[in-house]
Amino acid sequence: YLREDGTPWYVGKGCKYRRRHYKSDVIPKEHPCPENDDHCVIVKDNLTEAAAFALEIELIAKYKRQCDGGILVNKCLGGPGARGFKHDPNRPSPMKGRKHTAESKAKMSVAKQGNCCRAGTVSYLLTKPDGTQVIVTNLAAYCRKNNLNRKALTNVLCGRSKSHKGYTISRIKTE
Repeated sequence: YLREDGTPWYVGKGCKYRRRHYKSDVIPKEHPCPENDDHCVIVKDNLTEAAAFALEIELIAKYKRQCDGGILVNKCLGGPGARGFKHDPNRPSPMKGRKHTAESKAKMSVAKQGNCCRAGTVSYLLTKPDGTQVIVTNLAAYCRKNNLNRKALTNVLCGRSKSHKGYTISRIKTE
């Protein structure tokens, strides 16, 4: 987005045919989204998402955010996620000086029941290159100990690879 004098005040990656990247939490109220596209410039189009994020990061680094001494009102450094977001140092913390009540702790506990991604709820059956099988509850630790790549084993588990260093893996659900 450009100011009347042609200097940019916001850099953002569009989405498909959407040029306007307006979100009330992204662009401050003192800089409303332009009604027409006269002050909205597409720097490059037909990019992959990764290339678009890289260009967004590059442009924000070039013009800098106001909080970094630049001219942009961007809150983040660009790219996927909220990297570089700076909270107001004087903002109050909603939980400062408070503790969860017994009731809220019980609700959180119930919400976590049945979560298959919690440690100790999923075991893996690994078949070694020599054909022996071993049951593993902590895959990351086993991979570190045996010089294996956890991500490569996960690819085997998901069916994207047949094996990793001769190892195969399957999931065992424990109750």
